[in-house]
Amino acid sequence: MSTTVELARRYLISSRNAKRRRGFSHGSMAYTIALIDFVIVLACSVVGVFTYHYAAFGVFSDPTMNVGIGLLTAAIFVLAMSCLHAYAYAEFSSVSHQVLLICLLVPTVLAFLLAVIFFLKLGDTFSRGAILHLATLSIVSLIGIRIVWRRCLSTAVSAAWLRPKNAFFICPESMSLDGLQRFTQNGGLRIAQVTRFPTADEPISQLRDRFSTINGSSDIDEIVIVWRDAPEHHLEEMLLELRRLPLPVKVVFDSFTGSVVSCHSESIGSVIAFQVQSPPLYLAERAAKRIFDITFSLVALVLLSPVFLIVAAAIKIDSAGPVFFLQRRRGHANRLFRIVKFRSMTVMEDGDEIRQATRLDLRVTRVGAFIRALSIDELPQFWNVLRGEMSVVGPRPHAVVHDDVYDRLIEEYAARRHVKPGITGWAQTRGYRGETPTVEAMEQRVFHDLWYMDNWSFWLDIKIVVRTIFTLRGA
Repeated sequence: MSTTVELARRYLISSRNAKRRRGFSHGSMAYTIALIDFVIVLACSVVGVFTYHYAAFGVFSDPTMNVGIGLLTAAIFVLAMSCLHAYAYAEFSSVSHQVLLICLLVPTVLAFLLAVIFFLKLGDTFSRGAILHLATLSIVSLIGIRIVWRRCLSTAVSAAWLRPKNAFFICPESMSLDGLQRFTQNGGLRIAQVTRFPTADEPISQLRDRFSTINGSSDIDEIVIVWRDAPEHHLEEMLLELRRLPLPVKVVFDSFTGSVVSCHSESIGSVIAFQVQSPPLYLAERAAKRIFDITFSLVALVLLSPVFLIVAAAIKIDSAGPVFFLQRRRGHANRLFRIVKFRSMTVMEDGDEIRQATRLDLRVTRVGAFIRALSIDELPQFWNVLRGEMSVVGPRPHAVVHDDVYDRLIEEYAARRHVKPGITGWAQTRGYRGETPTVEAMEQRVFHDLWYMDNWSFWLDIKIVVRTIFTLRGA
């Protein structure tokens, strides 16, 4: 225990020294940021009136009428942010999360206020153009101040202007000091004291003696338990002992349990359920992707129709057989469909044995080699996209027999079918297109496909389409 005592003594001294330095607490920081947000939104309501009327009519208008809207918008926005704990240090340090909240809350608050104005028949009193300027200026200004604050926070922490919370840590013997410090990085915490879990021969009640040093101490702001590889009833007993102290207590699960409890939670009756696997795309995202697929595939089919005619004629002249090649593939949720391609080989394999085409494959026709090099053979799949069987962007579908093989060899292979397959995909733009001669090559394709599913956005689809076009031009 001598190491633990020495560690606690060292951090306690540093904690007390830090306390003597003047600095803002986290609570003061939150109130300051909330007040600045309020002032920004209110100022934008005034500026919005001036800029709108001057831009539209060339005159400066009285902003008094819109100040009321600005006051209500600012108050509701700050209250909503506070209810979402968005002014907490950990939340505020994430700029992307703050941007998302701002872009959602500001339009929502203004839409609500506009609805109230409409039902109260006050529409002629307020300028809707000025309110639109208020929304735009508020979003831009709030995001801009977040970027400035993010840089200031780093400086404030390093210069000790922002005083972190002093935490009493309870952790297992196996946890090193370096491992403990990762919990405090960018978390607004300082290690004030450290103690270890009781040993197997030591009752939980003996923790009471260790806690006596912090009972009523002004040097400790909260207690943090880092729980790992210990029976559940020990945690319950420890929490009962900690109830004697008038301090907030937090539990960090440094194990698989931690990854579960960090997931989104919701109530099911009287119990709490954690959603450990989310749908790849939510309803609004699926709708946006489907609209893009229909629009893009219709335009592509119309613009590429002359190319289709030329390729079809070339295939018929070059070799005997049909123009199109149909093959069974598995789509979203394992549903079977027949993919449409221009025929590029002398065979039409769609059975239990399908050999992937390789470089200099003798089964590939002369026209087939040309259209495969430029991926022209894939263009008829826009028809599959229009039918809803595929998407413009997504994991490339493979033959059913190949799916059966890789399902057994690669653990996460089947997860690719949680979304619709695509004509092109993230893996293809990263160099994993064409044949996959080894399991390792397919694993890399799967890795990139899963990354795409976890990071999907409309703009990512656009980026992939553009990169695919430039890749084909350079082929």
